[in-house]
Amino acid sequence: MSTERRREELASDFAALARKAAAGGLQASTPKTLLHIGDERLVVLSGPGEQAATEQRLDIGVLQIARDYFHHDPPTAREIERAIDVIEDEIMRLGPRAGAGTTLWSMSDTLQAWSAVSGATMAIETVEQWFQR
Repeated sequence: MSTERRREELASDFAALARKAAAGGLQASTPKTLLHIGDERLVVLSGPGEQAATEQRLDIGVLQIARDYFHHDPPTAREIERAIDVIEDEIMRLGPRAGAGTTLWSMSDTLQAWSAVSGATMAIETVEQWFQR
């Protein structure tokens, strides 16, 4: 089953997260960023309202990463490091505006395992600790 989402679905997801954020006490004008990790691409939607002001797409997704970088099961340390280097370079293309002063959200199934452990929110320090593992 594909995890790719059409633009209309992502726009609907962004509006839903804006409503959820507002219900949780986040001011409507607070910037929000929706991260969607699909099979072949990553999509980042950002904006302060119920409609995303920006949409950025990167050609990195869970199946694409596995196919292009992981050739052993489990992947070797070298394969993981190579994938990390490529992904970091791609993410840098998003530029500083992608995360500056925003709340990051995701509805991606690929991140549900993290959410089950961390709860609805996760500190940057937690992400960095997991990344180092």
